[in-house]
Order: sequence, then structure tokens, then C-alpha cells
Amino acid sequence: MCWWVFTGLTHMILEGYFVFSPEFFKQKNPTYLAEVCDSRYVGRDSAVIAVEGRNAVLEGPACILAAYAILFIAFLTLAMVIVGWHEGGSIFGIFEEDVIKSILSIFITYAVLNFIQATLDIILSFSTWGSLNPTQILRYLLKFIIATFWVVIFPICY
Repeated sequence: MCWWVFTGLTHMILEGYFVFSPEFFKQKNPTYLAEVCDSRYVGRDSAVIAVEGRNAVLEGPACILAAYAILFIAFLTLAMVIVGWHEGGSIFGIFEEDVIKSILSIFITYAVLNFIQATLDIILSFSTWGSLNPTQILRYLLKFIIATFWVVIFPICY
């Protein structure tokens, strides 16, 4: 799923920048995106612009939509498994209170597992903190703080 999101953003940002900025290679001080782009863009051929324009406008959003669909189908499948294990087994059982609570408990379980992972990351890497960059230490701490936040918020809202 991360591949779909990365590909979609690449199509929309890099290729869209090339297609929709007519002064792409006429700049004296090129931007970072101009330096990243491939040599095939140098000629600014109409065929290349057409293909990259299609990628930027159609394939980029389609990749993002595919990632969303994968996530939605996975959640829907999990919800249907919970409904199937419920006593009634009816498709409308998803609207019952205890079934909704069972589905929402997935988020609490995820939050707890994420908290455990963040805690273990800090404990297991603590001896190497002297050689880590400050940004890496900040990443570990922020991950722990956010995981702690969700562990507290989800049960309260449950």
C-alpha cells in the first residue's frame, strides 16, 4: 500500500511539476525538482509531455485511490468477519452496538501494539543513544509520545 501512495505522489508532484510549468528548463537557478528530473525531459518533446501529463493527471490520483481502496476493503473484510462471528450473522448486524464495539476494539489493539513497539524501540536502542543523531532520538521520543496519546485516547472514546 505504501508503494501505491509513493507512486501516486511521485506522478503528481514530479511529473506534474514538469508538465504544468512551461518555464521548467529556462530557469537560471533550477529548483530541487528540476534537478531530480530525468534527461528525457530536456527536449520537452510533445510526446513526453503528453505521457507525463497523463501520468500526473490520471495515474497519480488513481494510485492514491487504489491505496485507499485497499485500506477500505481490508477494514470492510475485517468488519464482516466480526459480523459473521456474531450470534445473528446478519449483514445488518454491523449496526448493533456490541458489533460496533468489537470493530472499534481493533483500533485499541493497534494502539496498544504500537505503544509496545515504541517502548521496545527505546529500551532496545537505549545503549546506542550516544551515537545517534538528535533527530533520531527525537523520532524515538515523538513515536513514544504519540503512541502513548493514542493508548489513552482510544479507551476513553470507546
